[in-house]
Amino acid sequence: MFAAEGLEVAPVYVRGGPVVIAALVSGDMDYAIMAGVTAVTAISRGADLVVVGGHTSQIDQVLMGAKAVSTLQDLKGKTIGVTGSGGVTEFATVEALTRNGFARDKDYKLLYSGTSPVRVKALESGIIQAAPFSATERVVMERQGFPALLEIGKALPEFPFVVVVANRQKVKSKPAEIVSLLKGIRNAIYLIQGDREKVLAAAAKKEPASDISILRPLSKLHRRHLLDSLDQAKH
Repeated sequence: MFAAEGLEVAPVYVRGGPVVIAALVSGDMDYAIMAGVTAVTAISRGADLVVVGGHTSQIDQVLMGAKAVSTLQDLKGKTIGVTGSGGVTEFATVEALTRNGFARDKDYKLLYSGTSPVRVKALESGIIQAAPFSATERVVMERQGFPALLEIGKALPEFPFVVVVANRQKVKSKPAEIVSLLKGIRNAIYLIQGDREKVLAAAAKKEPASDISILRPLSKLHRRHLLDSLDQAKH
């Protein structure tokens, strides 16, 4: 998709918003596809960055409960685990619960519980009674008997989950390049919309160990989320 727009792109996975922000500010990274909350927080604190486009319009995290929990109301007085302090997971979980009538430190306790595998162990051991997980993890966890209690994105429809971010100097010096980048992302969105089986086949080819039975329902979810981002990408 990017080559068709005249771009040579080297994707690099970077763990953690602060590292991504530092790389963008220093110029070590040209663009980032990252959590909108993290990007806007960094900009509000003085980072010379610009959100140049949308990628995923809705937060895809789901609050999953322990196997003994059946409804959201069962979480009254319980402990909910999130990744860590100040991240998008904490913000989204607390805000979504607030909108569903739960007050932090009154109706539930929040526990910083680390990565997804650690949070799953905490659920199994009873340390926490619920935690947010990605759409991918939801599919796997539901098969294991963990119930989905709350789709966080539906509770926070106005918060874009993932955005495209660039250094302000990049915006000034290479605006045409940014347009080409956004066109590549837009064309990928069109492909997901129009030829889901082709996308799944490409994913399976890239990662032969992938479980297509997990990817198939996910492709429907992401296609719905990406539909709402088309207008952002076009501009």
